[in-house]
Amino acid sequence: MQFKISSPRGLNIIMVQFIFILSIISSCIKQDNCPRYVRIPANILPVQLEYHLGDTITIVSKFFKDVILFDSEEKKLGIASMSGVEWKPVTVIFRIDTLGQGGMSTINKYFYFLDNTNYDYHMHLVTADVSILEGEYNYEKDTFSLLVKIIPKAIGTYFLRQGSNTGQDGNQIFHGKCNGNNVDAWVDMNKFQNNNDNNIELLTESPDTFFNSWVLSNRATNIDHFGGFCFRVIP
Repeated sequence: MQFKISSPRGLNIIMVQFIFILSIISSCIKQDNCPRYVRIPANILPVQLEYHLGDTITIVSKFFKDVILFDSEEKKLGIASMSGVEWKPVTVIFRIDTLGQGGMSTINKYFYFLDNTNYDYHMHLVTADVSILEGEYNYEKDTFSLLVKIIPKAIGTYFLRQGSNTGQDGNQIFHGKCNGNNVDAWVDMNKFQNNNDNNIELLTESPDTFFNSWVLSNRATNIDHFGGFCFRVIP
């Protein structure tokens, strides 16, 4: 199934991957008590406004198999085990201090990715100018975990988003699911790290209206639900 989503400049495949959850929710017929998503945590280590060239930035996501289910109106439906669910985490990073970068993840151009053989998570070159990190969580001792390390190689201002979904074919198995509906994850970034605001004010400094206007027009949908975090890289 494909979803056509419009924006001031038109979203490419990477942005579509990250906001397809919203499209599914808005396009399907509402069903009472159908779980639509869960909330899972992620953290940036260390949490800073500025990093230097050569610094290591770590993304950690770890959560127990039993999670709270929510319906399309964000009402709690109870707790279910996700032990049989195949999560598909994705990391994208957009450069926001130059024009023409709306919806284009360029990790390969501006960052080194430290491949970790302990995790099935890799750099994927979509095109010569578009790159993302994607793969799977580890699952051990009833816990999902992911650890990602990147090193900046170019100065600039960046907007990182960490998302996770379970696919669009409706074949995942968990207690309480409705026929044809999977659950998807909304990622809480740095939620318990000193009430960090994730440096979102940097979006207002972008010269590109895609970031300083469209992304900010709905913070929950475009930032908070998908692990949004902004930062600068300096010499």
